Amino acid sequence: MSEKPKRRVWQVHLSTAIALMFMAGGVLWINSIPDIGRNPPGMLKTPIEVGSHSTYIYYGWPYWCIVKEQESRNFYWTWDGAVPNAIVVLAVFVAVAGCFEWLIRRREGRKP
Repeated sequence: MSEKPKRRVWQVHLSTAIALMFMAGGVLWINSIPDIGRNPPGMLKTPIEVGSHSTYIYYGWPYWCIVKEQESRNFYWTWDGAVPNAIVVLAVFVAVAGCFEWLIRRREGRKP
């Protein structure tokens, strides 16, 4: 009767949740850094193709997903950058959570 109940698969420790919270803040911060330029490499469709000759500000990591005209309040949201960004961020979150949980559960297993 002294056995501890098994932890469920999707249940995470508080330290893992806190680490993921800080990671989410870091991802939001890195996505909010503006990149000012005229030719965005890696984007398939840009507002430049419409015929405008203004400077654009690009947001997103690792790919741009929001393009804003510097002179106005107009912005364009593209799937070309948003989908890969979401996949990369989810993969990083799963990897970090998996590493944290593995380290914690490994340490718990060694306790007498």
